[in-house]
Amino acid sequence: MAKGNHVFNDFDGCLASSFKRLAQELSLEKVLIAATSKGAQNSSDAATIRALFPNSYATLAEIRNHARVAQMHWIQDDQVVVADDPNSMAFGRQSERFKQSVLDWAWGNDDRDNPMTVWRSLVNAGEDASARRNFANGSSLEQAPKSKADRESLCQEVSTFIRGELSKLVGKWLMQLRSDMTMVRAPINGVTPVRVDYEGSRKDWLQRLASAGNIPITD
Repeated sequence: MAKGNHVFNDFDGCLASSFKRLAQELSLEKVLIAATSKGAQNSSDAATIRALFPNSYATLAEIRNHARVAQMHWIQDDQVVVADDPNSMAFGRQSERFKQSVLDWAWGNDDRDNPMTVWRSLVNAGEDASARRNFANGSSLEQAPKSKADRESLCQEVSTFIRGELSKLVGKWLMQLRSDMTMVRAPINGVTPVRVDYEGSRKDWLQRLASAGNIPITD
């Protein structure tokens, strides 16, 4: 039977999926898939996505390439994988809410969920306490620290990163996403990309995101 329950859920994957859904609604899904395929960093498709989303796409890449995110993905216990465990199901529900809130944010539907409020719920659902205890008690992973204290310390460092630096980067990404959606863009294959005119100022956007709690949001 498969072994290894992840301590932390796939936060950056949720962000990437949110961006992919937006790309679908902008008829850019095929371009994005080609741009993110292996070895396509310097392709014309990648250049197109970078040109359309010069700010938010760079921050998404920064998040996905972060060393703490890499740790987040490999930290798991040695136990048999639990199918449909409550933690994964709760994260899945909040993940769907977050993806929808990102779409609403991108299209200016400010009467819907605040994406940073939903992000906080996602973070709260995104750590498996049982897997964390099991990992701290012992791990067969080569890259895992050798002592229980060091394994627990690593988990705490990643947890602090998710609630702190990663959450700040998500707020920054959301602000940049709106900035990118307001840009006047060149036609692609004869089709003029959508441009959104939002109500309120950037200060209003910032205040709305910041109202979700004490996560500093940068403009």
